[in-house]
Amino acid sequence: ETRLGRVDLAFEAYGKVLCALPRDDDAIDNLERIAEATDAWAEVGETYRSALAQPLQIFEQIDLRVRIARLYDEKLDEPERAIRTYQRILDLSANHRGALTALEPLFERTERWTELADILRKKRTLVEDRASEVDTTYRLARVMETHLHDAAGALDLYREVISTDPNHAPTLKALEALYLGGHELADDAKKEIEKLGHPQEKWPELIANFR
Repeated sequence: ETRLGRVDLAFEAYGKVLCALPRDDDAIDNLERIAEATDAWAEVGETYRSALAQPLQIFEQIDLRVRIARLYDEKLDEPERAIRTYQRILDLSANHRGALTALEPLFERTERWTELADILRKKRTLVEDRASEVDTTYRLARVMETHLHDAAGALDLYREVISTDPNHAPTLKALEALYLGGHELADDAKKEIEKLGHPQEKWPELIANFR
């Protein structure tokens, strides 16, 4: 492999091994090592797709598609193809956490806000701890308010956040912005802050404590 003119032959040999044994970690590692040295990432993608054409179990398909999606995203700068690949993974495994997590920044980068909101809604059903629930709910609220222009829907989610964590600083700031910005939902935002038990004249101090 290291001799002049042998890299292509080595790459081809590792590719044949992978098509025969799709879970061969050595073949995958060697293909990606050669690609790193020669910038042959497009060729790695073709090899992975060839391996996908073989009869594979679902988990083997998913493993290869994850690698392909990462390659599109991180090596080839093809976010749309990465998105389609991750979506195909979700077709095969609807709750695949890796795909759901990877799609978040991809949808944000490509400004696909409706799809991002859908992913965050899905993740809300899968969270296993309070902190993750609060964070995911807040991020969904921000997408709805800022990008989908659904302030009423966002306010409902802000209510959920502060019912779980009354001191959640980003949500308090968002409610303050709705109120001070003269939004049509300003009175509703005001009521949510008042529920915390602080008089209006104390709001600046309240918000400042969480900045």
